[in-house]
Amino acid sequence: MLLRAVVPKGSALAGFAPGHLPPSIPRTSPTEPSPVPVWPISVLECSVEEVHCSRSMKIMARTKYTVEKVLYFANQKSALHVGPNEEKIDSDLYRTVQALVEKGDIHLCGTDDSGEYFKTTKSGEIHLLKLQIAWRKSHQKDVADHQAALTLLTA
Repeated sequence: MLLRAVVPKGSALAGFAPGHLPPSIPRTSPTEPSPVPVWPISVLECSVEEVHCSRSMKIMARTKYTVEKVLYFANQKSALHVGPNEEKIDSDLYRTVQALVEKGDIHLCGTDDSGEYFKTTKSGEIHLLKLQIAWRKSHQKDVADHQAALTLLTA
């Protein structure tokens, strides 16, 4: 876990990064690095809020893959790749893929030593087009091509 040190504003060390001394302390040689100061524990105050992997960052990271994004990548020629670690970390990609497999929108089309590959089914392509049309309408974009493709698929 990575913690960031907080130096109080009134401290003599404020404004100096760890390993760097104020200019008043001379170096022994221009090529030799500055000696690292030993700061008392009272100067280095680490709080839970400063933790690099905070809970809010984990929540934000969980929403990286939307249903539309998963369907889009599964609809490409190269298929959607899901690595074996996705299940272990219970990622949003893994959960979304499992939900779409259960729904019948994507199917497993291959596996290798790097993971599994998924492609869209006909119902998945229809679902993707409906999501794309909804997004394009909400952003005042032309939907004629998507409507035509949807009509061909549903006919």
